[in-house]
Amino acid sequence: MIRLGPLLEASAGSLPAQAGAGSNDLPVPNDDSGLRRTRKWGRWIGLVLALVFVGLIAQEVRSSWLQAHLLSSAAQKMTYRVVEGQGVPTAPSKSGPYDERLGYASLPTAVESLQRAGYRVTAHTRLSPWQDRAVFWGGTPIYDEKIRAGLKLTDQHGRVLYESITPRNVYQNYAAIPQLVVRTLLFAENRQILETSLPYRNPTVEWTRISRAVFDVGWNKVDHDHPVSGGSTVATQLEKLRHSPGGRTLSPVEKLRQMLSSSLRSYR
Repeated sequence: MIRLGPLLEASAGSLPAQAGAGSNDLPVPNDDSGLRRTRKWGRWIGLVLALVFVGLIAQEVRSSWLQAHLLSSAAQKMTYRVVEGQGVPTAPSKSGPYDERLGYASLPTAVESLQRAGYRVTAHTRLSPWQDRAVFWGGTPIYDEKIRAGLKLTDQHGRVLYESITPRNVYQNYAAIPQLVVRTLLFAENRQILETSLPYRNPTVEWTRISRAVFDVGWNKVDHDHPVSGGSTVATQLEKLRHSPGGRTLSPVEKLRQMLSSSLRSYR
């Protein structure tokens, strides 16, 4: 029979003194250093992503590359076609001086009056889903706008019996306009369009002009004598004078609508 007591006592006595100390004195692994390294790397990654994002925005403001591709793709889907049969053409949800002068705003009323007089509709236009959706949300249809309008009556052989068109004197197409006139207008209104190094630039938006206009509006709230400069480019002014009610900008929402519609026309 072997007694193990003295052996265990000897073994316990031979252990180092610190091993026999309380469990509170044992070394605890320090995890804070790993957590700090993770947070540090997270901050650096966030900073890099922020710088990349700011750089992309700056490049987009300068070149308009992304919006050129997105808006041109959307504008290509905003079409219409002429279909046979009865129907009423879609009138714009908002009417400006151009829509009223050329009769687009009163199309439904005119068609109804002619039908009561005995005329019948043999063909009408039908908007594409994208075009119809844009009109529903308050936009203006995107199409090749006429320069002149009027009335022409012909006989069965095509001979003109009566014709009244306004305005009488116009350039037949863009190529007929003297380049001196075109370049002078662009230089005075938006000379950035003359830069050929940025072919995707949006002619509707000029950020320096918009920033100046926003600053002037804010300063005018403090000092009512401070003049307010306009932020519209030629493209936006054309949209406003043609399709905004009264040819005026009555709200910030209307300004955004003008910019979006004119951008779609430009990239189309």
